[in-house]
Amino acid sequence: MSKDESRILHFVVRKIAISLVLILIVIIVLYLIARLLPGDPITVLYGESPPNRELRKIIEEKLCLDKPFHIQILVYLRNIFLGNWGKSIFTGELVLEIVYRALSNSFILAVLTIFLTTVICLLLAYLEFTYSTRIPPVLSVVASATASIPTISWGAVLMLIAIGLRLHIFSNIILPFLTLTIAGVGIFYRLLRSSLLYAYQQSFVLLYKALGVGKGFLFLKLLRFITPLIISAMLYRLGLIIAGAIAVEALFAYPGMGKLFVDSLISRDYPVLLGWSIATSTILITLNTLIDIVHSLIDPRVHNYVLK
Repeated sequence: MSKDESRILHFVVRKIAISLVLILIVIIVLYLIARLLPGDPITVLYGESPPNRELRKIIEEKLCLDKPFHIQILVYLRNIFLGNWGKSIFTGELVLEIVYRALSNSFILAVLTIFLTTVICLLLAYLEFTYSTRIPPVLSVVASATASIPTISWGAVLMLIAIGLRLHIFSNIILPFLTLTIAGVGIFYRLLRSSLLYAYQQSFVLLYKALGVGKGFLFLKLLRFITPLIISAMLYRLGLIIAGAIAVEALFAYPGMGKLFVDSLISRDYPVLLGWSIATSTILITLNTLIDIVHSLIDPRVHNYVLK
């Protein structure tokens, strides 16, 4: 193994180790917050009619609530890493299965949204760059207007249109997909356009102009220059949709992570809510670590800095 490869491996291992420690700290903090909130799972389960003392003792032993606080944390950490995330208070279903099902739906929604958003933005950027003298600068104005309108407002507009057309809107991926795509196009296009303008000011562009290359070929070269930024933005958007599309998924009753959060919060289903928090936090930490690693490996400027 060469010296450069050894440094890269050390960098990757260090990033992964920091992420694992951060995930562990997040799990502990989330458990502390859940336990310090007023009430407990037994009170939530039985409401205003508390169980008798013997039944309560049995439930406390089953949930490890009768043990010291630090023991509860250690037991919970062990169960989390063994895949035993507990059961829903109301349905009795395993929390891990509930979270996995919602996460799968949100992941599909996020991947489809990011793919279409990227394709549309690349096409618009290519048209504006290649035919800038023939197309009025309306794309930037439209993108700014699209990004300025809240995502939930686009969802409301699409819902009204669907209701007017008497379409089925609930538990369907189409409207959440269109809502997130419309909102994402404005944000992603502005980022892509500003990145292309920055790349266009680099010295290598003068060489290609002097060689008389076409705008289409030059656009591909600029795109290659900003590829690390595009990949980082796509990964960031992936985590944002999975963990942050709460309003959109709740609006259309799409069975993803957003709707799961709203349902568990309203019903005060603490095991599910805690499982949702752990899953989303782990995903965001993992994606941010992946962004750092990928960006460092494919961007020569960051790559050379890492090897110092």
